[in-house]
Amino acid sequence: LENSLRYTDPPGRLRTTVRNDQNAVHIDFQDSAPAVPESLLPRLFERLFRVESSRSRVRGGAGLGLALCQTIVEAHAGRIAAKPSPLGGLWVEIVMPVSA
Repeated sequence: LENSLRYTDPPGRLRTTVRNDQNAVHIDFQDSAPAVPESLLPRLFERLFRVESSRSRVRGGAGLGLALCQTIVEAHAGRIAAKPSPLGGLWVEIVMPVSA
């Protein structure tokens, strides 16, 4: 959520959805431009990785947020993934299992 708010250009859009089924809770964050190049999507969850280092200096960020999110999600047996958003930016999907 913080990355979407920080890196989406004004007058950007952010769509969040939460839904559940019998086995999992699905949390989606979709934002508008700028997009992350598809070639860089596999690296988004690496520690200290930033799409544009100059942008991070201007807007802050150490390149740890998404890596920490992945660590937390996976510690709870969930999964997190990123792909292009239909809004023109990034779509981060989190799926967390529902405890019995």
